[in-house]
Amino acid sequence: VLFRSNSAEKISSEEFTRYYINDSICALTIYKVNNEKYVDKIVKEVNANVLTGKQNIIFNLEHIKIFSDNFANLFSEVYKSTSSKEGMFVLVKPCEDVLKALDYVFLTDAIPSFDSLEEAVEFIEMNNFS
Repeated sequence: VLFRSNSAEKISSEEFTRYYINDSICALTIYKVNNEKYVDKIVKEVNANVLTGKQNIIFNLEHIKIFSDNFANLFSEVYKSTSSKEGMFVLVKPCEDVLKALDYVFLTDAIPSFDSLEEAVEFIEMNNFS
C-alpha cells in the first residue's frame, strides 16, 4: 500500500489537500497558487511539516494550468525548508508555466519533476538517506 492516510492525517483547504505518504513524506495537492495569501498558507503548511519530521515534500501540481513567475518564490521557500532538514522537494505534473518559473529562480536542476505520485515517492525513497 502506497498511502497511509486517515482523516487525522489529511487536511483540505481551498489552496491544497495535504496527506502523509509515510513517516517522512508529506504530499500536497495544490489547487490555488495565484495569490500571495495562498503562497503564504502553503509555505506555512510546508514549514510546519518539515519541522515535525516530514522533511520530504511532494507538490502534486496536476490542477495548476497557469502559473505566474511572481509566485516562483514558493518553490525557493519550500526548497530551502526541505534542504535545511536534509529532505527532498519534488514536483508531480508541473505545467509549462511552473517549469518556466523554476528556471526563473534557477531551481530547474534542483527540484525533480515526475509524471506520477508513485514515481515521486519511489525517487525520494531511493535517494533519501536521512
